[in-house]
Amino acid sequence: MRLYKTGLVIGRFQPLHKGHEFLIKRALSLCDIVYIYVGSAQEGGTEVNPYSYYDRKLFLLTVFGKEFRAGRIVINPLYDQGLGNCPSWGQYVLDTFKADNGCLPDLYITGCEKERSSWFTNEIAPNMDELRLTRHNIVISGTECRIVLKQGQKDIINKYISKNVYKVIKGEIK
Repeated sequence: MRLYKTGLVIGRFQPLHKGHEFLIKRALSLCDIVYIYVGSAQEGGTEVNPYSYYDRKLFLLTVFGKEFRAGRIVINPLYDQGLGNCPSWGQYVLDTFKADNGCLPDLYITGCEKERSSWFTNEIAPNMDELRLTRHNIVISGTECRIVLKQGQKDIINKYISKNVYKVIKGEIK
């Protein structure tokens, strides 16, 4: 048994990059079950959100399939509500989590994003711990990944994303 029963990771995963993988691996080391919510699940086919929810779930499964099959990872869609980065958004996330899983998460694992600090106030999540992993561990951004992919810079692509995720992007894994 690990330190926490349930962990929550939220991301758009446009695409899943090594920074996301680092967060999820850390969550797996601390939590019995990690619930991954794929944000902006309704988005796909745009410059900012090029990959569909199905694509992004497939990215996660190519990297964490073993953990998924073992029941250690659960992947769910999270649809935008137009609430912005505020406690209303955090309340929506927690309400969705509770409706899906019958409980609230014990731990929220995130990268060091300023706007995310306002999602979960003590009033709406008094018993949820938060672990922020800084970008000093892996300096990377989804925007940079999308630019490098669009430009086809294979040498840099390998620095940002795993080989299996790249195979999904190229259509080699479906």
